[in-house]
Amino acid sequence: MHFEDSVVARASAADFTPGHDVTLACGETLEIGGMTVRVLSASCHTRGHVAFYIEPQGGEGVLFTGDSLFVGGCGKFFEGDAVQMMATFKLMSELPRSTLVFCGHEYTVSNYTFALSKVTNTEDLHRKIQARLLWAQQERRCGRPTVPSTLFEEKSTNVFFRTVYSTNSIAELSNLRREKDST
Repeated sequence: MHFEDSVVARASAADFTPGHDVTLACGETLEIGGMTVRVLSASCHTRGHVAFYIEPQGGEGVLFTGDSLFVGGCGKFFEGDAVQMMATFKLMSELPRSTLVFCGHEYTVSNYTFALSKVTNTEDLHRKIQARLLWAQQERRCGRPTVPSTLFEEKSTNVFFRTVYSTNSIAELSNLRREKDST
């Protein structure tokens, strides 16, 4: 689809988007200035939540995750559950690893602090998370954001996102989210 001077609403929120003249559903794409924008389902944090994957011509892809995937973490399951978040993570995990990840909030230090409590001190993963935490703390001390990340970093160090590759992924994701919510 191509749009000029249009107000675009996601189909599930059309009733709440005054003045829209175009609706998009999950899985649909639109072309904007030489870029392809794909609408991804990201229901879990809230019903109808979406993410946007932007593929520019000749550049790195960009993923706007809203409140689903954070740097080092994931959003709370307000209106959904681990099954829905896992479906979102699986969609995202299929994107190129060089994809830049822009999330809705700056929770990186908190997320990596929590993650350190979930892995043992002898694991290579612990060292990677520790390094990311130290980096994030330094960035925040200097007033700089930790966003964007990359899908490669999230696949490597995000304990929530890494559950995609687990044999008991939904139970692990659910347990992690419950534990994080209680901290």
